[in-house]
Amino acid sequence: MTSVLYVDDEPDLLALGKIFLERTGDISVTTTESAASALELLGREPFDAVISDYLMPDMDGIELLKEVRQRFADLPFILFTGRGREEVVIAAINNGADFYIQKGGDPASQFAELSHKVRQALRRRMAELRRIQSEEKFQRLFMANPGLEAITDFSTGKLVDVNEAFVQTTGYTREEAIGKSTREIDLFPDSPDLERMAQVLANGAIVRNFEFLIRTKNGDIRTLDFSGQRIRVGNNDLLFMQAVDVTDRKRAEEVLEQSENLYRTVFENTGAATIIVAPDMTILHANNGWVKLTGVPREAQENRLAWTRFIDRDDVERMKQYHVTRRSDPAGAPTVYECRLIGADKLVHSCLVYVDIIPGTKNSVASLVDITALKQAEEGLRKSEQIYRSIIGNMQDAFYRTDLQGNLTMISPSFARELGYPDESEILGKNIREQAYVNPGDRDDLLRHLERAGKVKEHRVALRRRDGSPVIVSASSHILYDEHGNPAGVEGILHDMTETVEAENALRESEAKYRELADLLPQMVFEMDTEFRVTYANRHMLGMFGASPEDLERGINAFDFIEASQHEVVRENLRRKVEGRPGGQREYIVRRMDGSIMPVLIYPAPVFRNGKLAGYRGVMIDISDMKRMENDLRESEERFRGMAERSSDLVFILGRSMSPTYVSPSARRIIGYEPEELAGKSPEFALETIFSGSGPALAQAVRATMDGKTVEGVEIRLTRKDGNAVYVDLHAVPVMHDGVLDGAQVSMRDITERKVSEDALRLANRQLNLLSGITRHDILNKVSGILGYLKLAETKSDNPVMAEFIEKIESATEAIRSQIEFTRVYEDIGAHEPQWIDLDTVMPRAAVPETIALHADVAGVRVFADPMLERVFFNLLDNSVRHGHRVTEIRVSACCSGEDLVVVWEDNGTGIAADEKERIFERGFGENTGLGLFLVREILSLTGITIAETGEPGKGARFEITVPEGGFRLAGAH
Repeated sequence: MTSVLYVDDEPDLLALGKIFLERTGDISVTTTESAASALELLGREPFDAVISDYLMPDMDGIELLKEVRQRFADLPFILFTGRGREEVVIAAINNGADFYIQKGGDPASQFAELSHKVRQALRRRMAELRRIQSEEKFQRLFMANPGLEAITDFSTGKLVDVNEAFVQTTGYTREEAIGKSTREIDLFPDSPDLERMAQVLANGAIVRNFEFLIRTKNGDIRTLDFSGQRIRVGNNDLLFMQAVDVTDRKRAEEVLEQSENLYRTVFENTGAATIIVAPDMTILHANNGWVKLTGVPREAQENRLAWTRFIDRDDVERMKQYHVTRRSDPAGAPTVYECRLIGADKLVHSCLVYVDIIPGTKNSVASLVDITALKQAEEGLRKSEQIYRSIIGNMQDAFYRTDLQGNLTMISPSFARELGYPDESEILGKNIREQAYVNPGDRDDLLRHLERAGKVKEHRVALRRRDGSPVIVSASSHILYDEHGNPAGVEGILHDMTETVEAENALRESEAKYRELADLLPQMVFEMDTEFRVTYANRHMLGMFGASPEDLERGINAFDFIEASQHEVVRENLRRKVEGRPGGQREYIVRRMDGSIMPVLIYPAPVFRNGKLAGYRGVMIDISDMKRMENDLRESEERFRGMAERSSDLVFILGRSMSPTYVSPSARRIIGYEPEELAGKSPEFALETIFSGSGPALAQAVRATMDGKTVEGVEIRLTRKDGNAVYVDLHAVPVMHDGVLDGAQVSMRDITERKVSEDALRLANRQLNLLSGITRHDILNKVSGILGYLKLAETKSDNPVMAEFIEKIESATEAIRSQIEFTRVYEDIGAHEPQWIDLDTVMPRAAVPETIALHADVAGVRVFADPMLERVFFNLLDNSVRHGHRVTEIRVSACCSGEDLVVVWEDNGTGIAADEKERIFERGFGENTGLGLFLVREILSLTGITIAETGEPGKGARFEITVPEGGFRLAGAH
């Protein structure tokens, strides 16, 4: 039971606190109302803890705390007060209060916290008591511990205490060590290690197994394994360190590690693929070389695979025999032999195997050196030697090698042939300078080049054949060095230049012919260098410019004849030509020698020699006549424009791309656009704005014009800039050039007033339809009444004759209602302007029975049709359901057929007989009223759409709806 003294000058609070604190049953509370009585009780009875208020008469809680600390040392003390001033908290902590709790808030949680703090303070006190009791045991253990132990003041670094093992190991007595720092006795020779450990401890971490070197009193260096912890004892910040002398172990470990490292280094880096093999042929260890050679990871091999897994099957039995013999009769098995190894990549490696038993075990160690490359190199060397000799023996160019004095030490058969010797032996060993050079000084010149650059390429020299005749050769030679890097001679290739020299002569002749041909051309041909000096001009060009050959010889710069304003343009175009980019402007103004000007077209091209720009050549064409024709054409066009601009019709001139090149001023009046707003715009722009509501009529007119036909009297609907509609009568004439469409001339006459009259007529028809609708409504009401009374008559009459009459009357009445209903539907056909309709939105999905699956793949398809298009597909659905009998699936699809679009409706019902395929679209045909498919064809025909049944009887009905070009649009298409 924990005994607590609770002091407070509020009796009610004491009573409440006593109830809450004693509720758990493990705390007994004694209460008192003053500090003085509390001190008296403490002197008379033992208590485990004190709880005190702060503000009390005679003596406050801080003064009571001071007295308790002075008389009863570490008795747990908790200050429990309503004062929240900072100085009270500081005073309580400075004078040793265990906890400070502020009154206020929920009593249950507050006293629960107080109870917790009492227990926590008691645990602290018990721990301190146990610490004090254990100090003597610690001191005995401290001194008797065979490991080094030391206690250091963390703030000063001075040793507070050391044990006997410390004295024995370091050689310092306790008197020499205690009170001094480790630096003062020079204990740690490696100060960075000491600073590293101090940094770890300063951050509050525990040091474990830090290895340090220490220097003993007599100067020996030893290795210690340190562990340390920073601890707080009272007000002292101490460092408790333990260490074990691991010097001897470290030395043994170093020797062992050196041995193991040596072994591992040799094993891993031997350069050979090495494995250790168990008696059962299992691979126990494999080095990196083996893993690389086999291509199988180490973990997939070691203690898993036998080495025979990687050996060629033709070598396995022989090597198995070696393996067994080596363990029974070591002398009977070879330690070095060849085998073939197959890696994971299925490649065969030729290997040289070194194998022996590991002493003291039955395991063997085997090293394999991959000699595949060596084998291949030997074979390659043999083949290379054959090839080399074959090349030397059969080469057309002549090979030679001389020593430093110029004596021939090696030649190819072609060398002897080239110089007219029947056999190599007649010239081999002779001095090439004296024997083969026409002018021996040329040999000295070649050597000077070689000394300067180390090699020469295509150096022309004249050699002397055996019969004394000269031969011009191109020498590509280099200095030959011995194995010490010293010059040992010269070797090279001689190429007969006879054909080249002849070709050069032919080229000069060709150049002369080119000049003669150029002089005969009617165009102006020129050449100039990189400084734009004219180096050649044909006779026609000299005549056109009024220049003479003497002027050309004195020097003419091309820019002297080009207008100054065009100089930079010419330079830029020449740069583009040199860089391989397309040229720009080709038309220029040039000035003749007499000052007159001439319009020309210039087609230049860069001239390269040996990969470098050498100049330019080109052709110049006089376009004076063409310019005069252009002026005449421009005047003609201006006359046409005058006529077009005075016309009341809207006139378009379309270019080859069908973009307007001219729009007449009447565009402002008819469609509300300024001419410049339309000129140059793409056909797509016109289709999306002016012709957005034109429909198939425009598409048919465009198609006819593109085919080269004249279009007349086509009525189309235009959309003005303000959004209003205007109707025009379109005339289009194609402009052909050499049988190819080059554009079109289009005129449009405003017929909006006529169309307004037609709309007025249509309005009158609508009013008539309204009147007929009212009449029809009244008639249908009467018909419904008749049918109702007939039903009543059926229930009142048992006379079979009367029943038959009633049935006939009812049937006739139903027929009347059906006919009247048809007039309602039919009068809506054509009552509204056609519009663009998304086909997917008019699919009758909601009306499809649950027993039928409808698959419609028409997303993105739009058609120009009567707004009653939705009824077309409702009637097709009704036809499939009513007459297909066994329909379970309907499919709707769309695809292009030539220039048209075909929409297909097909079901898997009974189909339609061949002799009924056309009759089903007639009015009155069918099992019911026969109006459904008749209406379908009528609705579609309003915008030129046709429908036909193409299914196979017995396999389902198939309706093909054909939409003409211009009457449909597909998503993503223009």
